Amino acid sequence: MGSCGLILGGSSSGKSMYAQRLARSLAGTRPLYYLATMEPRDAEDHARVAKHRRERAGWGFETLEIPLEVGSAPAEGGIALLDSLTALAANAMFSPGGPGPEKAEDFLLRELDCLIRRAETVIAVSDDLFSDGGIYDEYTETYRRLLGHLHRALAGRAKQVTRLTLGIPDHWKEAAAWARPIC
Repeated sequence: MGSCGLILGGSSSGKSMYAQRLARSLAGTRPLYYLATMEPRDAEDHARVAKHRRERAGWGFETLEIPLEVGSAPAEGGIALLDSLTALAANAMFSPGGPGPEKAEDFLLRELDCLIRRAETVIAVSDDLFSDGGIYDEYTETYRRLLGHLHRALAGRAKQVTRLTLGIPDHWKEAAAWARPIC
């Protein structure tokens, strides 16, 4: 079974760039896979996808557009950067091909475990949607609960859990093997 790490942060916190650097520092001669899970729906989404493509150009990642079934990613023996768990959870709940709110958690945990078994290392990027103190409708709270459960499950499996704030990493859990500088 491979290892995994979880990178959390708010929007535009630097978590994707941090995860790319971490993946590259761990890769050595192993292949790098970028598992892109976002299904762009509007101009802002398309701009974000384009920005991420520009940022990783020349880094050696093979980009795999996998909006849902990440366990089937051909990432054997490589470093798989899953960006993002936030989009993956939304796809599972809201996309026509997804399992829906009632079955999303079990489905995603199976997919993630399969990916972790296939790849040497999985680095999952996710948004921290839990600091605003807002009150949301039941459907949004169901999504937030799903994401929280996925965060806890991956944090339990992870060698490293890092939260980015303003581009500054705060290591909540860190394995010695992953502690080398990545900048």
